[in-house]
Amino acid sequence: MKYHAVITMTSAEDESTFCIIRKGNGMLKLLIVVLLMLPQVALSQEGKPAGLPGEVPTYLASSVGWKISDGGISSGVVRSDVFVSVTEDAPVINRRPNISGVISNDLFESERGQDLVDSLAGVKTKDALKAGFFSLVIPGAGQLSNGNFIKSAAFFGVELAGWIVNLVYNQKGANATEAFQLYADGTAADNYQNGHYSVVRYAEWIQKNLTELMIQQGTSPANQTIAKEYAPLMVVNNGKPAPWDQINWYALNQVEVSIGGYFSHWLFVYPNVEYYKEIGKYPQFRQGWIDENPSILTYDAIRIDTPDSYFYENMRGTATHLYNVALFSAGVLILNHFASAAEAAIWAHNNYKPVKTSIGVSALPQGVGYQAVFNLAVNF
Repeated sequence: MKYHAVITMTSAEDESTFCIIRKGNGMLKLLIVVLLMLPQVALSQEGKPAGLPGEVPTYLASSVGWKISDGGISSGVVRSDVFVSVTEDAPVINRRPNISGVISNDLFESERGQDLVDSLAGVKTKDALKAGFFSLVIPGAGQLSNGNFIKSAAFFGVELAGWIVNLVYNQKGANATEAFQLYADGTAADNYQNGHYSVVRYAEWIQKNLTELMIQQGTSPANQTIAKEYAPLMVVNNGKPAPWDQINWYALNQVEVSIGGYFSHWLFVYPNVEYYKEIGKYPQFRQGWIDENPSILTYDAIRIDTPDSYFYENMRGTATHLYNVALFSAGVLILNHFASAAEAAIWAHNNYKPVKTSIGVSALPQGVGYQAVFNLAVNF
């Protein structure tokens, strides 16, 4: 939103006046400072020297500042020495000494100027928070509002690339996961007979070698009793084609825990993600693979991968890697949001320029003297 101040010089007999155009009440407190540095203008053909008693000076070389509150200044009179306010609630502001003519140096010179700095600091903070919020939601949006188009494109490009990588690698990870699961389970079309791992094969291996396993692992008499009780219940002959549907999972886990030793983990119920991890990672579940030697009982021998288990574990590792790439891209996305927000907020705070001016001079329509138009825009 912009406010404009127009300064008009008329003639030597008239006062030099200006008007401030502003909107009504309810606006945020706005600070406007006007610097007037105009050359001497001959307004009379009589050659009267400037500054004679009772005369209006023929030139203005003063810097005048004022403050608009909710009560607001609507108009005023500019002389070379003082600024006289028309409204009662507006303070009288004396001309500031040592004017350099450089707006950026003169705006905040006096003690009144310090009030202006304090108020503008709040506007700068508001502008920085706005830019930061935009970029936090959409990286690059804050940079766009700051006018930094290259930075905006860079942050938005990272956002776009991050989402593409995340979506692509999540899908690749899902495809790889489906592949290793099918390799282990088989397909329903073949009644899961083409699967390379069977939990029924693993449970039947325990049933067949239960006594020797308990002796080898040093199972206590009490736990031997529990294992013997639940071992016959592990496999259920219900005629269902899927191996995991033929297992009493509670009984299987009771036997595993009771035996102890290298049965340091019990097999999670299918199809938990831990199930797929355990059948490839831990040797005690190795006997479920179709190419394992069922006569192997010792841990040192059973820990050696079979070709099927080795291939499966590599497939699972590939899927994990793909998901890790997707996870990394998600981290980059989060970081990009915060980095873009921080950059936009800091830049907006350090480079905020609320005052923009332009000056034009033209002859008066009456042909006597000149008219100086001073445009001042305050953006927030």
